Amino acid sequence: MSIVRRGGAIAIRNTSDSLLVRLGDGEEVWVPNSVIHEDSMVCYQGDEGTLIVLGWWAEKQEWEEEDDDDDEY
Repeated sequence: MSIVRRGGAIAIRNTSDSLLVRLGDGEEVWVPNSVIHEDSMVCYQGDEGTLIVLGWWAEKQEWEEEDDDDDEY
């Protein structure tokens, strides 16, 4: 299963089915709870950090994986 990470995300609002997220570039998007990966730092209203979603959904949104140059190994 592929995943896509988007850094600098902030969860603004949530419903029983989805999460309104402001991405690092300022874009706001509703993300279905069902596509948020279990390792995502952003899952609930008020969470900040890296949003991790399933690849097929990110592809539908025309999102691309961010550069991981700053990742520690």
